[in-house]
Amino acid sequence: MLRYLKRTKNYGLHYRKDVSSDVLLGYADADFGSDVKDRKSFSGNLFEVFGNLVEWSVRKQNSVALSTAEAEYISLSIASCEGLWLRSLLTEMGLQCDKFTILEDNQSTIYLTRGIMNNRRSRHIDIRYHHVKDLIEKNVVDVDFIESRRQKSDILTKCLNGQRLSELCKSLNLF
Repeated sequence: MLRYLKRTKNYGLHYRKDVSSDVLLGYADADFGSDVKDRKSFSGNLFEVFGNLVEWSVRKQNSVALSTAEAEYISLSIASCEGLWLRSLLTEMGLQCDKFTILEDNQSTIYLTRGIMNNRRSRHIDIRYHHVKDLIEKNVVDVDFIESRRQKSDILTKCLNGQRLSELCKSLNLF
């Protein structure tokens, strides 16, 4: 830990003007059952505005997820709430943001949001997390697949080797 802190003490976020990027783009990820004491998962999400990191958070989930898909679904729900708040803030600032995208690396979670997954396997998931499906139906949020190796929010939920950490820092303009 001390070596990491010493090596990164001069790191900072660098912002660039990139109007070709999405107005608001989110990443959501979870680390399934990683707390060995209570087996609760951690959710991590981050958001970029025009390709620049503006918000990130990591928090322990309130309930124990029974599957990786459920842990990711809870994380996606948390991210969608954060995205709605950021969309509202951007609108107040005069930036047009009708719809935003959250990138997710778990196909089962994406199937859950689209109602493709078998109901018998997902009926145990708390109703409060199903609002993501409602946001998709209202055309407010898109949930798209991203390969795990391109998932930027891994920096918030996974133990990473030095090379992977450097790659993610660079992709987030954190150097």
